[in-house]
Amino acid sequence: MKILITSPSLDMNKNVSGISSLVSSIMSNTGHEYFHFSIGRYDTEKKGFRWLTKQVRVIINFKQFLKKNAIELVHLNSPLEKFAIVRDYFLSLLAYFLNIPIVLHIHGGYHLMSENTNFILSILIKSSVNISNSIIVLSELEKVQFKKKFQCKSEKNIWVLPNCVDIDESWSILEKREQTLRILFLGRIEKSKGIWDILSALNLLKDVNYIFYLCGTGNNINDIVDEFKKICGFKLVVKGVLYGNSKIELLKSCDIFLLPSYYEGLPIALLETMSFGVVPIVTDVGSINVVVENNFNGFFVDKKAPTQIAEKIRLLNNDRKLLHEMSVNSRNKIIKNYSKENYFNKLNEIYENI
Repeated sequence: MKILITSPSLDMNKNVSGISSLVSSIMSNTGHEYFHFSIGRYDTEKKGFRWLTKQVRVIINFKQFLKKNAIELVHLNSPLEKFAIVRDYFLSLLAYFLNIPIVLHIHGGYHLMSENTNFILSILIKSSVNISNSIIVLSELEKVQFKKKFQCKSEKNIWVLPNCVDIDESWSILEKREQTLRILFLGRIEKSKGIWDILSALNLLKDVNYIFYLCGTGNNINDIVDEFKKICGFKLVVKGVLYGNSKIELLKSCDIFLLPSYYEGLPIALLETMSFGVVPIVTDVGSINVVVENNFNGFFVDKKAPTQIAEKIRLLNNDRKLLHEMSVNSRNKIIKNYSKENYFNKLNEIYENI
């Protein structure tokens, strides 16, 4: 089957995107012929007139792309955020008018769990849902919320499909423990990921022997790095965008992953780090609680609560037995539930159902 699949750029130097990572994996599913269609902005690209005209061109090019490649199914990956909702409504509408089946794949976003979605955005989301053949969400929790918020009348076309990651089952967790605590942030470096809360937390840990790896990129990255240098000094290591063996080797060495986000779906970075036994300290947002079990394989903290982040880091630093136990539990959770094989089997079932 010829499938158009959307995501931000697959070039890791332009986008640190969990959706892009997932789409790269999906496109390796050899049962279908995939055509990637790039949407969304680059990490360092600012919104403005040029960006707005680019979005208009995306919609125009989408129709031409569908016809040129004789697309048989559209797999539309959509975070429920303001600009994405508007753009993806028009993309789904074009596919609908061309009589091409649509899979609408929801990846969290502010407007999935928030009660503050305005009337116009709600109408656009409901319209996109009504013309789609199947909806994919990341957890049962999201399915319940999605049905309730957007008044879906039927469950038959709403599928639960958690994200997946590559898993190296031959690697042993015993290889990685050192005295210096290794703390990691990996992803898009921006306020909504709780990056300033992380900075405040690290400021409370001046007596702790740690290294903090800041990995990723985003707008105003140089200013953010300067602020971290002031607080962390020589304890800060800035890695930028990581992929391939460099990324794997770093994940193998780290102890704690920080992601105190204000909203999420089911972050690929969370699954990747946990697959290498990196213990997450995260907020209970989106579908994170389907993989993180508080006090078992990670810790939950409140939003905008740097003191709680610091307390959990200090606890794991002082109790290395607990750190190791939670590390093992993290890895085992991913191995058991988030393999690519299971993911592709379920995705193909969704396609075949259409």
